[in-house]
Amino acid sequence: MGLNEEYWEQRKAAMIKKADYLNSKFELHERSEKEIKQLFQVLYKNSISQNTLNKSSDCQAQFEDDISEAHANYDSAIFVICPIIAISTGSGAGGYGACAAGAVYKATVEVAQAIDDYNACMNA
Repeated sequence: MGLNEEYWEQRKAAMIKKADYLNSKFELHERSEKEIKQLFQVLYKNSISQNTLNKSSDCQAQFEDDISEAHANYDSAIFVICPIIAISTGSGAGGYGACAAGAVYKATVEVAQAIDDYNACMNA
């Protein structure tokens, strides 16, 4: 898929640094497993509410927008455009089937482009 290995290594290093910080701040080595799980559940819920996991960077936000647009285009084709084509062309000449195949192809290309754009953004 061409994922940026340097990006993932940096994320891993950052996670280890955060884990070390949490370990020293909350003295995790002295707590029970149940307490640690509760602590991480609270921290996880707080991070989601602050939207830091989903929109951590401009690259991620653009990627999500691109995927959302590809999905909307596909839905529009399958549920609106293709039925109109099928009604107007009748059951012959491909109609709905050809249109749906085109929608799948277009969505696949758009998702692939979104992945490429995300990787290019991360490497910039």
